[in-house]
Amino acid sequence: MGLATAATLAASAIGAHAASKASSKQASAINNAANQQAQSSAEQIALQREARDEAKKILTPYVTEGDSARRMLNSAYGVAPTGEGDSLEGARADFDAGFEASPFWKNAQDATAKALAALRSTNAALGRGSSINSGKAMRAAADINQNYRGGATSEYIAGLGGIADRGFDASAGIASGGVNFANSASSTMAQSAANQGNLAMAAANAKYQGASDAAGFLGWGAGQLSGGNFITNRSYFNPSPAIRATPLMAQPISQLAYAGG
Repeated sequence: MGLATAATLAASAIGAHAASKASSKQASAINNAANQQAQSSAEQIALQREARDEAKKILTPYVTEGDSARRMLNSAYGVAPTGEGDSLEGARADFDAGFEASPFWKNAQDATAKALAALRSTNAALGRGSSINSGKAMRAAADINQNYRGGATSEYIAGLGGIADRGFDASAGIASGGVNFANSASSTMAQSAANQGNLAMAAANAKYQGASDAAGFLGWGAGQLSGGNFITNRSYFNPSPAIRATPLMAQPISQLAYAGG
């Protein structure tokens, strides 16, 4: 093997190796980018899920309270609960127990006691004694009890309605958060899939281009060793389709023109 042949083979091999190595590094970089993009998408979905779960955690107590208030409120209108093992009588008992434990009933009792005390004082001032034993006084006392209890009951029902409404809003908030999470996660995954596809195509193209360039270098070396009669159609040196080179025809020296000759 002559020195020129060895040099040609070395140049061809070095060029092919460099092209293959460069394309391999490019493909590796693209794959790394794809992995980072996938990880970023997963982290984004995780953050969205965490936000949804945190909102649900905050709103769930209001949902529970709203369900309880709605159950007792419905019992006041004769609407039986639908829970397994529950009953209208049980819901009404809870309604009454809740009313008697409410500040509305306590305030009504205090106001009733003051009104009855005032009634006794009036009777005493009129010389009727401090007791409420006459028909008129008893009717007045009954009216006092009924009015204050009725007012307290109305306030209690209104309070239950407010709690039930707040629970409904909390339920709607949880549902809305779930829908938003689903939409955001779906969008993120769809975008991630599209990006992954594009990056995979880019990596494949980089590998293909590297193989093509390596073949170009090897083809150039083969062309040089064959006397220059073959030029590959995929190399840095000749991007045009393969052609057959026309060798220079030898001519007699006498037919060559010399400057000044």
